Amino acid sequence: MNEKDEIVTLAIHSFGEAQILKTMLESEGIPVQLANVNLIQPVVSAGVRVRINKKDLPHALSIIEQSHFSESAIADEKRAGAMKEESYVLIPVDFETMTEKICDMGIRYAARHKMSIVILHAHYNPFYPAPMFVGDVNTIPVADEVILRKTLEEVQGKMDTLKRQISEKMESGALPKVEMKMMIRDGAPEEVIKGYSHRHRPNLIVMGSRSKEKKDADLIGSVAAEIMDSNRAPVLVVPEESHISDFSDAKEVAVATSFEQSDLVLFERYIQLFGHLNPRFHLFNISTNDRQWDEIQLNAIREYFKKQYPTRQIEVNMLDAGDFGTALDIFTTREKIDLIVVNTYKRNFLRKLIFPSKARRMLFYADTPLLVMPH
Repeated sequence: MNEKDEIVTLAIHSFGEAQILKTMLESEGIPVQLANVNLIQPVVSAGVRVRINKKDLPHALSIIEQSHFSESAIADEKRAGAMKEESYVLIPVDFETMTEKICDMGIRYAARHKMSIVILHAHYNPFYPAPMFVGDVNTIPVADEVILRKTLEEVQGKMDTLKRQISEKMESGALPKVEMKMMIRDGAPEEVIKGYSHRHRPNLIVMGSRSKEKKDADLIGSVAAEIMDSNRAPVLVVPEESHISDFSDAKEVAVATSFEQSDLVLFERYIQLFGHLNPRFHLFNISTNDRQWDEIQLNAIREYFKKQYPTRQIEVNMLDAGDFGTALDIFTTREKIDLIVVNTYKRNFLRKLIFPSKARRMLFYADTPLLVMPH
């Protein structure tokens, strides 16, 4: 297949936003396909993919960059920035294999910090893909309405089962008791999670992710990546292979850094969040191509952390030169890393597509829990 025929995913949005983007691009002569993701079985990867020919990608990015497509999202972020953080942990679930693990981790963190939890499930409704307006007529076929009702009943049943299982664990002492709220919301998962967390900013978001062998090579389409890049709250992403069930299990913590001032602030924020823990920290460089950090600079960095955090065990490491994924895998295996901490920045749509953030690169390459700290 040549580039002319190759179809790529430009973005994943709710149906309404995908339709707007489709109309905007087609008005500029770019053919667009919309593909629903897993309509009937609602999971955390559901949504609407906006797909175009690879040859049209530069033109499409230029159109998006010059348009005001993201103005509403920017306005939401500004409003969210003015909101006070609430004392709760948000746990988005899909009722798959990772659900129990992320709930346990979120609950233990919440109990330790005397917080409540909100367990949120986003149910994607294929029959009402966009809001109904005055004058709209419900034309859902009877057969589809039956399927919809059955699906909703199944989702509610799974949520009830999850609540019962968690309550039983709390009663038996397997989990600490915390105040718990269960919620089901209609919409594409990334839109539901972003919308709720912007209105009610949590102290922490805990999410699950697939193993790196199962992850889509398209970094743009990951729901976890979308939440990491857009949220103002710390996000913990736990992969399937993770062996830790509590932050206290993380004895070896790697902190991704470019050795810039903002990364020093990141480290201080991490200490504030998890000051009760005392793991061994491994600061490592995010780039494997620029070997500018000679021994003198590395020694200066070591001395800085030794002075600022005299009671902490802190090492400074360099990833091997060459492929980032290979270097990261070698590093995390050699040092037996339990958790990776990384900073992320607000960036426009174009830069997110062309230059994946540090957090996205980590998410794609690592099978280690990832804690993303917003800048």
